[in-house]
Amino acid sequence: MELVSVIVPAYNVASKIRRCLISLCKQTYPCLEIIVIDDGSTDGTAEEVRKVAKQDERIRFITQENKGVAAARNKGLEAAQGVYIAFCDGDDFVSHDYIDKLTEGRKRQDADWVISGFCKVIGKNRYMFGEPYEGAVVSQKARELFLKEWYKNQHIPTVWGNLYRGEILRRYGITFPENLEHGEDTIFNIRYVSRCKRIDFVKEPLYFYEESGQSLTSKNHKDIWEKQLAIFKEYRDMIGMCGYSEVCTAIFFARGILLALNHANEKQWNATEWERLCNIMRIHPYFSVCAMQRKEMDGFARIVTALLDKRKYGWIKTLYRIKRFGHDYLQKVYYRFRR
Repeated sequence: MELVSVIVPAYNVASKIRRCLISLCKQTYPCLEIIVIDDGSTDGTAEEVRKVAKQDERIRFITQENKGVAAARNKGLEAAQGVYIAFCDGDDFVSHDYIDKLTEGRKRQDADWVISGFCKVIGKNRYMFGEPYEGAVVSQKARELFLKEWYKNQHIPTVWGNLYRGEILRRYGITFPENLEHGEDTIFNIRYVSRCKRIDFVKEPLYFYEESGQSLTSKNHKDIWEKQLAIFKEYRDMIGMCGYSEVCTAIFFARGILLALNHANEKQWNATEWERLCNIMRIHPYFSVCAMQRKEMDGFARIVTALLDKRKYGWIKTLYRIKRFGHDYLQKVYYRFRR
């Protein structure tokens, strides 16, 4: 039985880290090392980890100054000795057969990467998301199509819920970029997919992601467009390095626009601030390239980029207001439909 390393970054999750670790300790796949990296917590997370670690010698505990989730995961990668690598955030938890099912998926296709479905937990409600793909992805063309479909369907896997081959990570030095405040897991996956020969999918939701607004991976940001541009530059460089087409780059740029506008909408920016943001995005040199690839985008991205192109900024603001007004209700309906 091959060793699997599970990397658990944790920051101020004292009330939830025990649940996370117990779910990992109770795995039906016994050959594990559980590496917990406390990223400078100030709320008693470390004490909770030590309590559970006394009961299971497979837990390895590492502490560091607060450097962010990317640095915490990289620290875990440095320490990991497993043939395969999995991730679990400290405020989430997994099914008892999480690792078993992932390793079974790897064996079916001799896969380099196994991606599972997940369950989104909001309060007392649980919404199931089965993995929407099936079978194995092979060849450069197939990987590019897969990458493009991720963004068109807004379904880019995070690193949790997945199984990675450690030898590929080590051979190609694949790590998380520590200069970004978010989006680091997407870049990690772009780097990794370019080195994969086979990807397998487990439709069953095995990972339980809790949407709470409090974790390493959910912080608010200022100057959101500048941050989106920084992330886009990483995407563009990585996509070019991997040999993917201009279509993928355009889709990633459009997604950055949508995320920036969504942030402005949530913060309820006034008309002047909204127009300034729209103008900045529209005059970016890559916007014209993005507009030419509009037919490859999902419906909402097509509408927003078309309105930007025509300078209909007020229409975009109205569209986002409607989106915000109906978000909670539509989200519940959508999740129930996806069950």
